[in-house]
Amino acid sequence: MDNIPVVLTMCEMITGSQIGARRQCYAIYGKLKDTNSDDPLENPWEAHVRGALAEMAVAKHFKLYWSGSVGEVGGDDVGPFQVKHSKHDLDLIIQKRCRPDRKYILVACTAPNLILRGWFWGADAKVDHYWGDKCRNSRPAFFVPQSELHSVTELDDEARKWA
Repeated sequence: MDNIPVVLTMCEMITGSQIGARRQCYAIYGKLKDTNSDDPLENPWEAHVRGALAEMAVAKHFKLYWSGSVGEVGGDDVGPFQVKHSKHDLDLIIQKRCRPDRKYILVACTAPNLILRGWFWGADAKVDHYWGDKCRNSRPAFFVPQSELHSVTELDDEARKWA
């Protein structure tokens, strides 16, 4: 597990918040299901904003372009990586629909101070002993403890190929 801090500027926070709001509007008008969160009481607007800020933090750390795309459901978040956020700095949550051939980076998200915690392959997360409903929201998923995540620094070479 890592503790790589990324501090977002006010302008980055504003941009990420706008992208998150756009994503929630897209979800509403597209009648999409709410995203999974480690907080069963978190509203979807907040979850989308946190997700966008987490993606921005990963892009900033690796010096990668971040498009902040809206409506590209299933596309990669930053370069070749998928980004997941945790409001309460808990486990990496991987849903059944998540692609097994992608690396998922966990970001603890208390803006403007975000922390990159580590990464895990989607396929390696999809095993029975990670399965559960820890969020108590009747939406089970795979929960990978932070102690089992790989170091984000292992992704430096791969990220440089995308820079």
